[in-house]
Amino acid sequence: MAVIIIEGVVATGKTTLVNALTQHPAWSSKPTRSVISEHYTERVLELTSPTVTDRVQLLEQHMIHIRTTNELYKKYRFYGEHALVPVTLLERFHLTHAAQVGDFTPFVAIDNELSHLGAALVFIYHPRPLLLRHILDTSKRNPLWQRWLRSLGTESQIEDYFWRLQENTKIFVSYSRARIKMIEAYSQTPQELAEEVLAFSRIT
Repeated sequence: MAVIIIEGVVATGKTTLVNALTQHPAWSSKPTRSVISEHYTERVLELTSPTVTDRVQLLEQHMIHIRTTNELYKKYRFYGEHALVPVTLLERFHLTHAAQVGDFTPFVAIDNELSHLGAALVFIYHPRPLLLRHILDTSKRNPLWQRWLRSLGTESQIEDYFWRLQENTKIFVSYSRARIKMIEAYSQTPQELAEEVLAFSRIT
């Protein structure tokens, strides 16, 4: 099967890319396709002070779906036909959690399993000069997000927080055994980026 993982800190355009991918004809042509948004791969744990165990258990619940789909596909009489390969798209996954806890070790088994499936890992990053502007653009979101963003401190402190988080994520991306593509945020149109990601993930 095919698995695409989209990673990146806030305001990198992850959701925009997910939308562009799912509207692409190559995606739509697949009879079996699933999308798990960041609301269920990471944000569902917001406001719960999750432990590392909580984070791993959340990801394992999603891995059950991926494993089951792959096992069924391997038993299918049309196994190996490119047009029928099931695809799963994950918006944020284990590297987001690794960066938040500062440790890749608890997520190694998940990374190895995804790598064995040939997962394509796309990491979208902000260049330092543009990071703060993109982050502050998100202040138009809901009041809860606005309050949390302000709680980080001054604009300089906000920039430092997200830069450190992005750099930590980048380190853990380098530890991954998945196939990796790093892309600068907003360097292409969503449609161009979707084309590149689908080709990289071997779906087209």
